[in-house]
Amino acid sequence: MKRLIVIFFLTNSLLFSQEKTIREFVSELNLKKFVIPDNFKLSGNILDSKLECKNYYYSKKEKDSTYLFSLKEDSNFIAFLPVGNYYIDENFKNISQNPNGYYGSIAPSDLLIYNKKADEFYYIKCLASGSSKYSKEGIEYDLYFEIYPPIMLLDNKLNPKYYFFDSEEDGDINLAYYEILFFENYFQINSFAQKERKKINIQDLKFDDLEEVCTKETVLIKKEYFKYNKIDIFNIYNQKMNKQLLPHFPRVEN
Repeated sequence: MKRLIVIFFLTNSLLFSQEKTIREFVSELNLKKFVIPDNFKLSGNILDSKLECKNYYYSKKEKDSTYLFSLKEDSNFIAFLPVGNYYIDENFKNISQNPNGYYGSIAPSDLLIYNKKADEFYYIKCLASGSSKYSKEGIEYDLYFEIYPPIMLLDNKLNPKYYFFDSEEDGDINLAYYEILFFENYFQINSFAQKERKKINIQDLKFDDLEEVCTKETVLIKKEYFKYNKIDIFNIYNQKMNKQLLPHFPRVEN
């Protein structure tokens, strides 16, 4: 009987650990301190590796890349802190010239989260916060993450698939998600809105529920086409909203 009780407790504990909302998971990453030493190692390109709780890089351009520092791993996810290589390299250069150390303003605040079960990624843009310190110990961050919707879902090659939004039951915000489709020399953004207005707070959903909840009972309201060579994949939404990304129409639909 005792053995059955223990098994029941462990099973329910495991199930509970898998039922964290996005807000709960991200709040666990608000680390008191995260240090990058000058001798940090990278385990390779994140696109060509079997992912573990290690540091990787992702190259967007020939001379530009993003370092992805591992923050946390559990049974379902691995969380990474994306930081531009130029930022890291420049600060280590400054540290060598300032042996007494110095303080910075804010810490990096974005997150890239790998879903091991689904073999896909989530990119979360967070409000800039936290603080930074630079010394002979390395680059030290006091990290704090406050989610700023939307949340982007990417495939295992870091190609964006969806942007998910909050929505309101009574208000002007009815857009539920963007669907992003890539073709040879252009990409397409399809905008979907709810048929009936319902409140969706994506922070209070579980990662695995994002697609189902946001795509349920929605209708296509707009198709737009863009040149592929103008995008930063982590910031398609911001570029679109800031009109840095303007529609281009390489084909006509019947």
